[in-house]
Amino acid sequence: MSYIQVMFNPATIALIGSTEKRGAVGRTILENLLRSKERKIFPVNPLRQMVLDVKSYPVSQASLSM
Repeated sequence: MSYIQVMFNPATIALIGSTEKRGAVGRTILENLLRSKERKIFPVNPLRQMVLDVKSYPVSQASLSM
């Protein structure tokens, strides 16, 4: 798979700003991502352990390496 394909069709996605708040962009994006069964989704929210019944993570690994 080319680098362009990997960038626009990732196998895993960490969504920083995931939330259950109705009308929030983070919720809308998460709902749409969860419809795809082809990807692993990692919601990132430091205040919640679960977001929309999916395990949430307090911080992304990418931010730890900066």
